[in-house]
Amino acid sequence: MTSYLTTHNKFIGQFAYRELGTDHNGLPLIMLTHLSATLADWDPLFIDQLAGQNHVIAVDLPGVGASRGQVPPTIEEMASQVIEFVQLLGFSKINLLGLSMGGMIAQAVAEKKPELINRLVLAGTGPRGGQGIAQVSTITFTTMSQPPSAKVDGLWANTPVLSIRTTICIDTDDLLEQPQLLEQ
Repeated sequence: MTSYLTTHNKFIGQFAYRELGTDHNGLPLIMLTHLSATLADWDPLFIDQLAGQNHVIAVDLPGVGASRGQVPPTIEEMASQVIEFVQLLGFSKINLLGLSMGGMIAQAVAEKKPELINRLVLAGTGPRGGQGIAQVSTITFTTMSQPPSAKVDGLWANTPVLSIRTTICIDTDDLLEQPQLLEQ
């Protein structure tokens, strides 16, 4: 199988993207990354693992990375760009993964065009705005500055809903010493 590291960018319209995977007849998994990242920033081991059983497409939206154009000023406009990209590729249904700001964009895509989405995967993200959003950075910083065991002991039951569980950073040593973490 081809690796993400050796896969060359493709271009369509203003968009740069990388496409790989075993099942190009199935629904693609479109991947949107976080603020200030490009499609080159995805972990190749993660992408290769996904591509073992999926049709994976990582994209740079206009104005980012190898894509042409300008970065739009709003999440909603970025969502419109994702929809345009999917339409240019000829898909009528997709699986969509958004990481951090990519998750905010993915939520806006699902809101604008729900019939496009088969599965929506949101990782390390939250709402684009609204009640309590200003607390997310403080909650995340406070949580991440604690030792790993303190994060695990107190986070699950006592943190506000806005603190997304995917912000927890648990290293392998913690898992070996505390196998109950895997059950959470």
